[in-house]
Formats: sequence, C-alpha cells, structure tokens
Amino acid sequence: MIKEYSIIKYDGSKGRKEVDKVVAETPISIFLNDREYITLLCTPTNKEELIVGFLNSEGIISSFKDIRDMIIDNNGTAKVYIDSQIDFESRYNNRVITSGSSKGTLYAKSMEEAKKRRFPLGDTKLKPKEIMDTMKTFFKSSKIFEETGGVHSVLLKGKDYEVFREDIGRHNAIDKAVGNMIINNKALEDFVIYVSGRLSSEMIGKISKAGISTVISRACPTAMGIEIGRTTNMTLIGFSRGDRFNVYSGEERIDFSSVD
Repeated sequence: MIKEYSIIKYDGSKGRKEVDKVVAETPISIFLNDREYITLLCTPTNKEELIVGFLNSEGIISSFKDIRDMIIDNNGTAKVYIDSQIDFESRYNNRVITSGSSKGTLYAKSMEEAKKRRFPLGDTKLKPKEIMDTMKTFFKSSKIFEETGGVHSVLLKGKDYEVFREDIGRHNAIDKAVGNMIINNKALEDFVIYVSGRLSSEMIGKISKAGISTVISRACPTAMGIEIGRTTNMTLIGFSRGDRFNVYSGEERIDFSSVD
C-alpha cells in the first residue's frame, strides 16, 4: 500500500532531503467471459472484493454465486467468468466520467437504475451521539491516510459486523467494502455506511444500488447527490465533524429525541 521516495521538502526558508511515504497505485483490467470490460486504478489490496463490488454496482452480478470463476494474476489482469448474459454494448455507449480525484467510469444505465429504488423509512433510528462517536473513531482508523494523505476510507457498520476499507478512489473503497459483504453473503439493508469523501451523485447512486439507505460523510454533498437521496428516501448526512452534522434527506431515521 505504501512506497517510499527520496524528495526535497521546502519549508519556506530552505530545501532539505527527506524520505516521503506515498500510497501505491496500480491498474487492474477486468475481462468478462474473455472480453475486456474496464480498467480500474486502485490500491493493490482486496482486489477480489473490488471486482465483486464493482460488478454488483454495475448490475452485472446480483450475488457472488453469479461468478463461475475469477482469476487474478500479478500483471494487473482479472478474468471473470459469469453465467448471466449482459448487454455489454449498451453499457459501453453510456459511460459517465466520475468526479473522483482518480477518474473512473460508471454507466448511465446503472445510475438510472439507482434512482428507481425507494427505501422504506422503517423504524430504525440512529442516535446523534452514535453517529458522532462512530465518525470520530472512523476518522482516526486510516493509518495509510495518516502516513500518506492519499486514500479515501469507508466503514460499513452493522450490529454484529463491520468492514473498513480504503483506496485511492472513493468509488473503489465503497466497492471493496460492498464486495466483502457480497462474498460473505451479508444483507446490506441493515448497514450504515461512513465515507471520507464528498457525497456526489455517482457516490450516492452506487450506495443506493448496493441497498444501503443511510450514508454519513465528513464532507459535503452535491446538489445532484441530494436530489437522488431525496428521490430514493435515503438518509444523507454531511459535514459530520466533532459534535455537528447536517441532515440533507431522510431525517426520519434520526432519533433527535435522544438529544438533551
């Protein structure tokens, strides 16, 4: 995950040699049934989870059982063999460049599918103290970020199961966490997702498609992200820092009566 480079650091008065820690980045090309589908840029960990989460997000698989075989080599190639027949051409022609710092692609069709979901509000309530305490712990969990400043983090939190993943890309970090859940046959509907990056439309769309109704971030949402959240009945919380946060949609899932 980390590489070291000799650099010159300037401090305002002079330059000096230092060793700097930098997050590793690698491409992985996914082939579906021996046809090249996409190349993702990612950190070189949890590749199987990344692939499974990404394929689920794009509607290519709905469970881990849809994958007959997966071969990941050391040269950046992943060959995935699936049973289901997908109209790949329509997805190739409707790519959307994501707004992440490490640019990626999503498909317009999968974004439209995400907008069609309607989450029931249900009886599940989150207490503000739980949100703030979890975010404080989550923010301190990324040792890679502390050393390099170059990764995004995701925490999927349920009652009896948690998954923490990090990657250079916000979307990859989500896919890795969701991929872990799919591989372990966990139901995502009962989980809350904490993310380090902004809540842009493709982030909210990816989370919605995974079946997660509540997302909490230290960063801001975008206007389109809010619109998708409100359309799908998601709970969107941004600027969760210290003892404060903003609720942009789905406030019904927050138990404000527990606040003195």
